[in-house]
Amino acid sequence: MITNPADSIAFMRDEGYAWVPGRGYVDIVPGRKPDRSTILHADREHMRATAAWKAKRGLGADIDSVPDNLGTIQTKSGWTYDLTPGDLLWLARAVEAEGGTRPDATIWTFAQDFALHHGDSFTSLIRSYSQPVNPIWSSPTASGCVAHPDMCSPAKLAHRADVQSKPWSSIAAGVRSKVVAFAQAALPNPVPRAVEFAADAVAKAYVSRNPGSRIIMSARGNDYIVTQATADWAPDQVTVTFQGRVSKVTSPTLAIVIGVGVVTAAGGFAYWAWRRHRRRVK
Repeated sequence: MITNPADSIAFMRDEGYAWVPGRGYVDIVPGRKPDRSTILHADREHMRATAAWKAKRGLGADIDSVPDNLGTIQTKSGWTYDLTPGDLLWLARAVEAEGGTRPDATIWTFAQDFALHHGDSFTSLIRSYSQPVNPIWSSPTASGCVAHPDMCSPAKLAHRADVQSKPWSSIAAGVRSKVVAFAQAALPNPVPRAVEFAADAVAKAYVSRNPGSRIIMSARGNDYIVTQATADWAPDQVTVTFQGRVSKVTSPTLAIVIGVGVVTAAGGFAYWAWRRHRRRVK
């Protein structure tokens, strides 16, 4: 175990940087894909670094309890991505914070959006999509809060800080189990082709503005959307493989899913509309 990040050269794909002794943090060369053993070594060892460094990166003191025997996201076109413990931690934080009654649908929507853009880091996609874990909404001087101060009250900032520092063991057991099942190809995909989710009103407004998009599932708290870019995908365009197993797809049906104990991340949905306008959705 290392006690200082400077003790090794390690590619941190989750955050898009490498620690190089004598140079500090540098960006990973675009397109570079370290082998799985390098990624897992970097992911695990750097998460075990000093307490101050861990606090800065928001990795949590119990990172060792996150499973590291994980699968690979793959597409029919041949693109692949090896999941890491850091991915699971941030996915679980975001899924719990976004709320709704179908965490499985939220997990798969994140994964399919990531695969659509052939991203280099699942964690980066999650943190850019989900407001509760997005750094641009973490302080009054961050860019999101500067542009929209009404969405950055002290209470909201405190909530986001709590979400972003929550250790694995404090995340709801039901969310953790689904995240691990996803990463080990044991969580069926209930929303094939979906790459967007939002509150009902925001989702319907998006669909009305974007021909070719449609809502394929309405759960209390979230609607899940297929876009024109993914409408022609095969249902199993995006899967997870793990030890010879391939994740399955359940038949998508447009249904109102009602559950108990619902938590609605209203701020996240409001951010969804603004972020999508900024980044790529018109």
